[in-house]
Formats: sequence, C-alpha cells, structure tokens
Amino acid sequence: MQVPTDEAKSAGAFEAPGFCHFPEYGEEYFRQLTAEQLIRKATRRGFVKFVWEPIPGRENHVLDCRVYARAAAAVVGLDRFRESDWLALERSLGVTSPPPATPVAAVKTVPPEPGPRPGTPVRAHGWLGRRQGNWLRGNR
Repeated sequence: MQVPTDEAKSAGAFEAPGFCHFPEYGEEYFRQLTAEQLIRKATRRGFVKFVWEPIPGRENHVLDCRVYARAAAAVVGLDRFRESDWLALERSLGVTSPPPATPVAAVKTVPPEPGPRPGTPVRAHGWLGRRQGNWLRGNR
C-alpha cells in the first residue's frame, strides 16, 4: 500500500475523479476491500463473459458495505450535488466551514454543471424506461 506524501498531495496527484480517500485503516480493511477479482469465463456456447469472484480465503464484508453505500449515495442523488448544494446542506446543519486556505482572488470559479437538481428522479419510468409491448423481443 502506497502512503501519499505531503509533496504528492500538494501537487494534486491524489485529486483525480474517481479517486478514493481513506483514513488510516488497518491492512485487513484493504484485504477485504480488494477481496474479489475479475475472472474471464467461457459459456457453454463459447462466448466469453467476465464475472467477479471472491479470492479464496478472503472475507469481502467491507467490499459489500462499500458497494451498498455507494449505491445508496447514487439513489439519493449525491452524484449530482454541486458545491453550492454541499454548502447549503452544511448551513442547514449548522456547520461552519473554515476560511479558504487560498486568497479569494486566486480561486478559479467553475460554472455549475447542467443536470437535474438533487433529489429529482433521473427517469420517471424506472431504469428500463416505459414498457410498451414485449421489450425482450424488441417490440417497443
């Protein structure tokens, strides 16, 4: 496990989209988080499919909890939160944020991302869309 240095942190090396930040957990936590591997399998008809399988001898409870928590966050719309939404939530909870570390003049403003507001459903008819006819046979 690589521990980030202060130099790497200040260079922004650990700020890529999708990057996960963890507090200092023990080794067992990360063994469980990485307890499954992607396996290539051939079906009876000769097609190739990929499946996630547990690594023998390793528990995967931490991985399961993380997947469920991630799904719950997506369901309630945390993926679509903008910085202004997080600030409004902090204000409603009475949390005061510390003053910014950089001068205000040096802060680059980013326009808000377009998209639905948090809490609004992505599709009104579920993840398969509105059912019209037999969708398995292509009659939509």
